[in-house]
Amino acid sequence: MDRKALLQALAEELPPATIRFSSKLVSIDPEPAAGGDSSETVVVRLDDGTAIRAKVLIGCDGVHSVVARWLGMSEPVTSGRSAVRGLSVLPGGHSLKQELRQERSSQHEVTDNLARHMPAEFLDVVRHSDLNNLSWAPLLYQNPWSLLTGTTTSETVTVAGDAFHPMTPDIAQGGCSALEDAIILARALSRTATRAEGMASYVAERRWRVTWMVVGAYLSGWVQQGGTNNGGMLGYMIKWFRDWIFYRFVFPRLSDTM
Repeated sequence: MDRKALLQALAEELPPATIRFSSKLVSIDPEPAAGGDSSETVVVRLDDGTAIRAKVLIGCDGVHSVVARWLGMSEPVTSGRSAVRGLSVLPGGHSLKQELRQERSSQHEVTDNLARHMPAEFLDVVRHSDLNNLSWAPLLYQNPWSLLTGTTTSETVTVAGDAFHPMTPDIAQGGCSALEDAIILARALSRTATRAEGMASYVAERRWRVTWMVVGAYLSGWVQQGGTNNGGMLGYMIKWFRDWIFYRFVFPRLSDTM
């Protein structure tokens, strides 16, 4: 599904002026329950001075989540690998995002030296690329032990998507798992007597599944890249583990969870 179409369909279900753009979250303040309501509320303050009161706050603010930090979740850790993104102008019109600048001579360095033994179709992509800017981002993930034992919800606040369980892109499940979060959270809130019970039910149901996906994504990337980046006995052992253990036993079970 085209992402623009999905976002538009979701936005059309909301009342006018519900969505705010260019808004930075600066503080989160719970308020005690009042009246006959047994659950507290939460006040969110933005950098323009706006204060928004809500029954629940669901942090979907990405891998460096302000909401996750407020909950006390640990910071994501680096996988030791990075993703390089760029743009190639090809007859088919394929393109990728770019941000980091480099000189045109870098293109020739890649095609003439670093990648001269690569297949011709790969070199063709480089020749049709604009290397004036590229992005180089470290691949981060949430510590699995932190996912299992850490605090991921309070009475009125929780997280979803990359704010909850950032993972490396090796199994392409980041967006799918975020959609799962939304469905499970909605069901939990609709089936429980209080918002706090709904939040706790959501986290309990999601915790083990997303931990397995984070571990699986990390292992998938590690065995595939480790076997080519390491030589000697270490490289041989990683390749052996990849071909005889990971692909035969681990990956099939991982695929069943997708």
